[in-house]
Amino acid sequence: MSAWIVSRDHLDLLLTAAIAWEITPPGEADRTGQMLWKEDLASVAYRYPHDRDGDRPGPIDFRDGHVDTYHFQPYPGQVDPEVVAAATVSLAYQSCENLAGRPAPHAGGPRTSASRQPPASRRTSTSTPLGTVHERRRL
Repeated sequence: MSAWIVSRDHLDLLLTAAIAWEITPPGEADRTGQMLWKEDLASVAYRYPHDRDGDRPGPIDFRDGHVDTYHFQPYPGQVDPEVVAAATVSLAYQSCENLAGRPAPHAGGPRTSASRQPPASRRTSTSTPLGTVHERRRL
């Protein structure tokens, strides 16, 4: 299975939704983004132990130290809950390797293509693989 470092835009999308849906306070966005990026980096570094700073899969100009410089920028436009759900599943997939070599508990079990996609019956405008999005919290 492949894994990569997600982009700043990926994190901005997730945090824009998290702030709008009152999951993350605006003042915590930078710290939360840094934490998520560090976990992604740790996972990719574990998955590809021979890759070095500047050579990891992900954004072309990414360097390991960038995880400490993440600064939240609101994602432009309206954020679709289904897009946010897909981005969340992607980040969880990229970040699920741990030092023991087993998927982390938050990753939802083994990494298989079937486990990454919710059943069609669960994909609606207000229902995501992560639960129902309350109407007043939808962007």
